[in-house]
Amino acid sequence: MFERSQKIIDDIQDEITILLAALNNRTTWTQRCKDELENLKKALLKKKYKSFLGHPSRYHLSAIGESCLYDVPLDRRGELRKFRGMRVRIVCVSSGRYTRLLMAGVTGETPKDLQMKRPARQYAFPEHSQQDVVYKSLRYLVIRKIALNPLHLQTKRGEPINLEGIDYVLFDGALRQPIAVLQNMADGTACARLVGYRKENPPYKSLHSAIRSVIQESSRQSWLFT
Repeated sequence: MFERSQKIIDDIQDEITILLAALNNRTTWTQRCKDELENLKKALLKKKYKSFLGHPSRYHLSAIGESCLYDVPLDRRGELRKFRGMRVRIVCVSSGRYTRLLMAGVTGETPKDLQMKRPARQYAFPEHSQQDVVYKSLRYLVIRKIALNPLHLQTKRGEPINLEGIDYVLFDGALRQPIAVLQNMADGTACARLVGYRKENPPYKSLHSAIRSVIQESSRQSWLFT
């Protein structure tokens, strides 16, 4: 992901530009558009573009045929880490309900005066979350619900979080908000779910496996917290 302010207008002039222009001139989605999209994908693959899934709020591309340039930081992690120190073009080639299929490829080196490392992340947790900690990493914190009694938590959108029957709350220090709730089961397993998400996950073997899994899931469902 990157900030919208880091998005650079795609002003590269090459064969990909021509294919993008043909696709973006559409007014309706026809068989011709499908053929043009396939031609675009083949051209991108030929140039060794990498495919990956991304959310519009994280990569700022929503519609098929949209593109931008991005200077990849020297310490970039995640899907774009192989492009560290390079300027890439990112193209949206498919859209889904929550995520987009994106393709990224090198257009050249980032100018030396623009090469940079990402600023160190600042993580913060609510004051009342520093008691009865059962799990803590640099970014994440899990506390027993009893530590916050009486407990009144809301999502980033201001919606109340139902904590009936809940034993633990998982906080994300980067987002500075609660992102999941967890519950001990009588057979020793644990249940976990993201706040604001109705999907029920199967029980996990232990509390710590539930924590690890729900942290990974929160990355995939990041649209819930933006």
